[in-house]
Amino acid sequence: MRIGMLLVKHPPERKSPILPEIVGLLRERGAVVDLFYPDESLTDLSRVRVEHDLYVLKSGSEAALSLAGALHLQGATILNPYPAAAALRDKIVSTRALQAAGVPVPETWIARDPDQLAPLLEGGALVVKPYRGSQGRGVRVVRTADELSTPDGQEGLLFAQRHHAPDGPDWKLYCIGDRVFGVRRVWPPRTYEDKLGEPFEVDAELRHIALRCGEVFGLRLFGVDVVMSKGRAWVVDMQCFPGFKGVPDAAGQLAGEIYAAASAAPAAARRLPALDRELDMAIWLALKAGDVLRRHRASGLSVGEKEGGEIVTAADLEADAFIAAGLRAAFPGDAVDSEEAADSISRSSARRVWIVDPIDATSDYVKGGDEHCVSIGLAIDGAPVLGVVYNPARDELFAGYEGDGVTCNGNRVQPSAVGRLTDAVIEVSRKEWARGLDQRAASLTVRPTASMAYKLARVAAGLSDGAFSFKRRREWGTCAGVALVVAAGGRATLLDGTALGFNRKPGEAPLGLVAAGPGLHPALLEAVSSFAPAT
Repeated sequence: MRIGMLLVKHPPERKSPILPEIVGLLRERGAVVDLFYPDESLTDLSRVRVEHDLYVLKSGSEAALSLAGALHLQGATILNPYPAAAALRDKIVSTRALQAAGVPVPETWIARDPDQLAPLLEGGALVVKPYRGSQGRGVRVVRTADELSTPDGQEGLLFAQRHHAPDGPDWKLYCIGDRVFGVRRVWPPRTYEDKLGEPFEVDAELRHIALRCGEVFGLRLFGVDVVMSKGRAWVVDMQCFPGFKGVPDAAGQLAGEIYAAASAAPAAARRLPALDRELDMAIWLALKAGDVLRRHRASGLSVGEKEGGEIVTAADLEADAFIAAGLRAAFPGDAVDSEEAADSISRSSARRVWIVDPIDATSDYVKGGDEHCVSIGLAIDGAPVLGVVYNPARDELFAGYEGDGVTCNGNRVQPSAVGRLTDAVIEVSRKEWARGLDQRAASLTVRPTASMAYKLARVAAGLSDGAFSFKRRREWGTCAGVALVVAAGGRATLLDGTALGFNRKPGEAPLGLVAAGPGLHPALLEAVSSFAPAT
């Protein structure tokens, strides 16, 4: 089960304890949960596709809502549904829908010019607010015509409702499925305790109103703001997936509802065709490249330096040219990105890109070690979908693609089922280990190994329980390995828990990598984050 959560990052001082707990509970149930922050990163729309069984739309930002809309049009299952979330962002649309459904809402008007609202003040005060506003920003109680002027920076239509003086604190109704919870709280809240409010028992009338609001938009997780005035309830606002502050065991109840929605959703549609031909060609090229490496080692290595001081051998160059020529001949429409060849301008705009490292861990190869490998990966729309990793010194061939699983020397494999760090053996870079990682990661049982691609392949095959690195890893040595981990059913992410993307434009590589079986990955990611060096 794969769940993607569309979120917004809050400042550190803002208390928001519920979300990490929800994510933890979902992962304890075995769900793979990926966190996305659309407002924090550049998004290539051509790479937005349905890759999760369920998306949870927690953020109401324009970026998150638009991204949810793009996923919705591709058939994604979203909690709450995108059309409902979009409607609730527009108070004109949502209020009219509630009126039509018989929900008690105050008299409501819209106007472009504040002066148009002046005659309405003869009937009493108005509440004026931005029609696309949220979190109470810009809400004003207007009693005189002089107060109608639009505040600086506030543009667009004016949304006005008849003001009903509250009998006491505002009433908040939170709905999780068919369960309705009530919290009284002062407005505006000034402290976290104010936001928690005071729970109250929801009577039959309020329960009916709340559930009717949900029925109008097809919602399962939502909040309703109610003003009680002269003993009568008025619905003045609704929210998709609010904070649920003051609800008992909110995290547990929300995690249960999300898990149930993901279980009921159809499996994420696979839009990839079978890649058998691609896999067969990549395997053949990797094996032949392995022959090149063995031949050069047997006859004596010719070693030089690239610009920047990295070593390169004649075997690197010959194997690289052989692989690239084979891929271009077999798949002329694909781009090839190789460590030993000049980058092309058109590569980053291609949908299908072969990402190749003819010798990952060249230093191990030169020193006579047996932990280097040939790495051939295929990324489609930025996602690593196929990988072949061949260690010629040990004659180990790892191969597979998304939807078809992974083999090691022809035998089906899968990641380790180990779920506790105390039972796990983790592979790390020999170079990082020698530079002080042994002291920071002393709590883990580790096995230093040279090649990153080889480490990832071993994780995919269950030959080690996990692997991580703090380095900025370039794509040549990671694409094939990450594809193998994912195809085998494991998880591979950046240090912040987000998915790795490939075929990026030239520039600095993302920091670090963590890979493991689905049961171990959350614990390994948390442990690695705790002793990661400062950046």
